[in-house]
Amino acid sequence: MAVNLVDVESAIAQIQEGGQSVTLDGFTYSAASLAALASLRDTLKAEELRSTGARPVFRRFKLSNAAYGSSSTNSDSIVRTVTA
Repeated sequence: MAVNLVDVESAIAQIQEGGQSVTLDGFTYSAASLAALASLRDTLKAEELRSTGARPVFRRFKLSNAAYGSSSTNSDSIVRTVTA
C-alpha cells in the first residue's frame, strides 16, 4: 500500500484530536512523532504540486561566505535561484 496525502492528513487529524497512535503503510505514528507525519505530508504535497506542474521546479537557496563582484562581505544579501 502506498501512502497518500489524504491518509497522512487524516492521521495527523486523528492524533491532534487525541488519538494515541495511527498506523500507515506498516509504520506506527504517535503524538510524539507528529513532526514526522507533518514532514511526510509536506513532502507528499510538494511531489503532488511538481507532478501536476502547479509548482515551479525552482527553489531559492542562500550562499554563505560569498561576495560576487562586490567588496561587501555581507553574505546574507546574496540569494540565487537554481533548478531542482
